[in-house]
Amino acid sequence: MPSRYATCLGALLCLLIACSEACHGQDQSNLWHAVTWENDFIADDDSGYTNGIGYSWGYQGFGSMRRSPLPDWLKLIGSPLPAYNDPTKQHAISYRVAQAMFTPADIDVEELIVEDRPYAGLLLWRASTHHFDHQLSQRYGLTLGVVGPASGAEQVQNAIHQLIGVNQAEGWDHQLANELVFALSTEQLRRMHQGNLSQKIEYDWILAGRADAGTLHSELGMGLGFRFGRNLDSSFAGAGIMPTRNPNPMTWSLRREWHTFINLYASYVFNDITLDGNTFKDSHAVTLIHEQLFVVLGFSYSEQNWGTTLSIQDGSNSFEEADENGLFASFTYDWHW
Repeated sequence: MPSRYATCLGALLCLLIACSEACHGQDQSNLWHAVTWENDFIADDDSGYTNGIGYSWGYQGFGSMRRSPLPDWLKLIGSPLPAYNDPTKQHAISYRVAQAMFTPADIDVEELIVEDRPYAGLLLWRASTHHFDHQLSQRYGLTLGVVGPASGAEQVQNAIHQLIGVNQAEGWDHQLANELVFALSTEQLRRMHQGNLSQKIEYDWILAGRADAGTLHSELGMGLGFRFGRNLDSSFAGAGIMPTRNPNPMTWSLRREWHTFINLYASYVFNDITLDGNTFKDSHAVTLIHEQLFVVLGFSYSEQNWGTTLSIQDGSNSFEEADENGLFASFTYDWHW
C-alpha cells in the first residue's frame, strides 16, 4: 500500500478513536451498538453489490445537542443545520465503520471485462446526527473513506470464498485505484398518516426525502414506506426508507416492538464512484443510469436491550452496459447498554 494512503488511513483511524473516546463519559443506558451484514447470496450471483459489513455505535435521548459527545469540529459543522438546536425534539448521534465490495458478474475471468462494472472496494466511516419527535425525523451525515486496494475488500472476499469453498475472484487486479472519498447527506422522514388495523396492530405511512453530495456518491431521492406492527412510535426514530443502505437501530425507547415494512424509493443519481471510476485517474468505468428505483421488504423486532432487522432489497439496473443483480439481503443485530 502506498505510504500516503497508509498515512491517510492512519489519520482516519485516529479520528475514529477520538470519536469513540468522546463517548466514554456518557450515560451508558443510552449507548447502543449494531453489527450489519449485507450479501447477495439470496440471488446466487456475485454481480453488483456483493457483500458489505458494518459496525455502528451511538448515543440517543439528548434533549439538547449541547449534551451530546459529538467532537467540537463536528459540532461546528452541524450547528447551522435545521433542527440541530430545536428544543422540541430529541437528539442523537451515531458513528459507523463499514466495508463494501462490488464486482462484475463473471468473477472467474482474470482479464478486464469492459462491458461490466469495475471491481471496487470501499472502507468508510460516517458520523450522523439525528433530530426527531413522533412525526418528523431529520438526519444529517458526513462520510469519509477510501476506495481501492486500501479498503481491503479483495482480501476479505477471497477469505470468505475460501471459507465457504467457492472460487476466488480473479479480476481484482483491475479494481479502482486508491482514492480518498467523501459525501454529505441528509434524510428527512415524515409520518403522513397512522392508524390501527386492530386493537393491537398499528400502521403508518412514511414519506421520505434524501440528498447526498460528494465524490463517493451524489443523488436526490424520494420514497414512500408502509409499516404495520406494534408500538410503532418506539421505532420511528430508527426507521429508514433505505435501511439496507443506512442501517439505523436507534429506537425511541426500549419497549417491545415489532413491525413489517415495505418501502419504495426512486432517485436521480448524479455520480457513483463505483460505476464512474476514479475521479482523478483513468480507470475502468461504465455508463451510469441516473434514474433508479428500489423496493425494500423487511421485518424488525426489538425487546428490552436488543433488536434485529432482516430486509431484502431489489432494484433497477444502475448502468447501461449489462444487466445487474440488484437483489441482496441485509441482517442487523443491535444491542443497548
